[in-house]
Amino acid sequence: MKFENYIVEQTQKTLIALTQMRKPKIEKTFKYLEDACKKHKINFVFINTPDWYVDDAIFKNKVILKNYTTNETIKIIPSNTTVLSKRMDNLEGNAIKKILQESNCHMINKDSISGNKYENYLIFKKHNILSPATMLINNKTEDDVISSKNDKAIAMILDYFDNKFPLMLKTIPGSRGVGVTMIESGKTLKSTLQTIWQLGGNILLQEYLPIEFDIRCTWLGDEAVLGIKRLKVKNDVRSNYSQGAKISRYDLNDKEKQIVKKVCNILKLEWAGVDLAIVDNKHYILEVNTSSDMDFVLDGTDLGIADMFVNYIKMGGKHGNRE
Repeated sequence: MKFENYIVEQTQKTLIALTQMRKPKIEKTFKYLEDACKKHKINFVFINTPDWYVDDAIFKNKVILKNYTTNETIKIIPSNTTVLSKRMDNLEGNAIKKILQESNCHMINKDSISGNKYENYLIFKKHNILSPATMLINNKTEDDVISSKNDKAIAMILDYFDNKFPLMLKTIPGSRGVGVTMIESGKTLKSTLQTIWQLGGNILLQEYLPIEFDIRCTWLGDEAVLGIKRLKVKNDVRSNYSQGAKISRYDLNDKEKQIVKKVCNILKLEWAGVDLAIVDNKHYILEVNTSSDMDFVLDGTDLGIADMFVNYIKMGGKHGNRE
């Protein structure tokens, strides 16, 4: 993807991809979106936000973005523009995102209240949505790590999970299966937590669900449009495609579609990947990803979710023809 000397003054619909990643080629989702935009004759603009800023020049009904090093200029007409931000949490990016939102661009997931894994778990619990029991393990001071408070904390954790093992340990910002491990005994739990507390940081402990697969449900607009079955990786507890899981199309039934709809409506999401698991005929929400990848769908099956996404934009937020 080449963006040098790129100057656009839009007369047609445009999709802007915002990210703080400096190497877009490693993110296949952007490449698939660019290809789908070409097919549908929509402008695609990639902004790696550390290199860009909002020009303070005033143009009627336009936002001006400039590149720090190349002086490239992009003139954005908000009424024609949809913005998708992905893996972005930097000062420059948030400033650009804010001005685009205030200028009334179509911001994907603009009203989202989805948070991290633990925040979402609490929301699910409030709304009686089944999700694995989850506990936030706070960072502790060095004195706490080596004191008797340590044992009291671990006893409380064991009580919360009814002394049942295994447990799943997850880092809060993890994605693609990174930062997930299984804890199989109290002794392992204690030594692992002591190590984490010593290094600093917060983690989650979660109830283990005995599943052979989970279902990634793609939510777009106002409905669940696609289901992907992801088999657990051999000799592993994860079912992420990025970790080697085999995937296939899964036809969501009406109950599953309604569960995904309830979750996404509560979290006020326009675009998301919702992970479902089935245990004893009960559906559990494992996770909600608000910047869902498209690469595992396109690489692993013949389903064109990027094409579906861009067509949704082209139709002004309506699904249109999915043939």
